[in-house]
Amino acid sequence: MWVCTKQPPAGDPESSQLTVFLRLFDYLDGKNSREERLPMGVPVSISAEGTKASRNLTACFFLPEKVQANPPTPTNPEVSLVSRPSLTIITKSFGGYANSEETWDAETDKLRKLVTASGLSFDPNVVYWNAYDPPLKFWGRRNEVWLVRV
Repeated sequence: MWVCTKQPPAGDPESSQLTVFLRLFDYLDGKNSREERLPMGVPVSISAEGTKASRNLTACFFLPEKVQANPPTPTNPEVSLVSRPSLTIITKSFGGYANSEETWDAETDKLRKLVTASGLSFDPNVVYWNAYDPPLKFWGRRNEVWLVRV
């Protein structure tokens, strides 16, 4: 189970990554049906569906194991619980801070080129961008791009 929120289109004042992060963090901080504070799970995952010019971004936090079977309901209507299906993914890890769509797009393009050259097929309409470290971890950061194998 994941707790998720859609990111508004670029140019919208609510589109910043910080706004979306805080919306999800509020859920973990007790703004849920049980007023339960939850530890942050990993990864933080953003699904990017569609083309660069017209894509929909959905940011999600993986819920901790202790609430996977029965998570509290979000109280914010912009936040929802999502059960992602089992996926077979092709992934590429990279370090550093991945805090812009340009960084994620560059890493996604690298992975797509490698996968295409290898002859594997993947869904071209969705990519997952995943970060595993807290913002104040400065070295040895782990990020991953996931393509869905078909």
